[in-house]
Amino acid sequence: MNDPIYLWVLQNQIAFKSSTSVWWTSTNGIPVAISNVIVGSLGDYQAMENVVDIGPVIPSNSPGYSEAKEYQVDISNVYYELSIPDIWITPRDAVAGVGGSNVQFTVTGTNIPGGVTWTITPSGVGATIQSSGAVTPGNVATNYKIRATSVDNTNFYDEVPLVVLKVESIQPDSMTHLQEIDDGDENPNTRVFIVPIADALEFPVVPATVRATLSPNLSESQVPSGMTLAGGIGSEKLNRTVNRSVAAGPSKTEFTFNCNGSDSVALKRPSMSSRRILEAKVGIDE
Repeated sequence: MNDPIYLWVLQNQIAFKSSTSVWWTSTNGIPVAISNVIVGSLGDYQAMENVVDIGPVIPSNSPGYSEAKEYQVDISNVYYELSIPDIWITPRDAVAGVGGSNVQFTVTGTNIPGGVTWTITPSGVGATIQSSGAVTPGNVATNYKIRATSVDNTNFYDEVPLVVLKVESIQPDSMTHLQEIDDGDENPNTRVFIVPIADALEFPVVPATVRATLSPNLSESQVPSGMTLAGGIGSEKLNRTVNRSVAAGPSKTEFTFNCNGSDSVALKRPSMSSRRILEAKVGIDE
């Protein structure tokens, strides 16, 4: 009969709390949610979990006869796994006309289980935002900021610009004998200008330049493709020209600023023997 084999095991018991909070605070004071606490080779725990561990656990290659082995667990390499919200708004920028159709903003991201809260700055001015991210432009032309903030951690958000614009005017550049007249329609947003045909000896003939002025001010590159000044000569979005040469003769040209397909301003020239008229109607209609 073989003698019995005894395995003597000396273990330790340790008790600890995985973290003192569900939040880890960064060096700049921003709290971030702790998703897991990794304690070396001991285990993976939830934040603020009370842990009681007896070990180390003896592996399958236990000591043989008259043999002693030492088993250790690593508890020096402790770190947090953080749940950092990632929020991304689309579109990244938008332009709308006053009184125009809603602009829809959407969010994609990670670690935002509670979703986001939408806000607009300045608020209570003109444009309003719904909980769905849809913005009604309103009737105040200005620059806005659209923000989506994590419900679970309000320190994390994304922000994009929205410009609500209106057409302040469409009119020709100042020139000799340029004259503004009453068009008789009693509409304060309608302006009529008479532009003279060039003298026979004028050379080179300088065309009349017609410009659209927007509020807030946007450069040519900032104006969306759906918005442009139509009519006259040229393809630029904010200015066009009118031929003043004798050969062109008297004529009437209408200029319109289109805000995503809607007419906002018109400029006209009536048939007159020695002059031309420009008529401007200001406002954005959709």
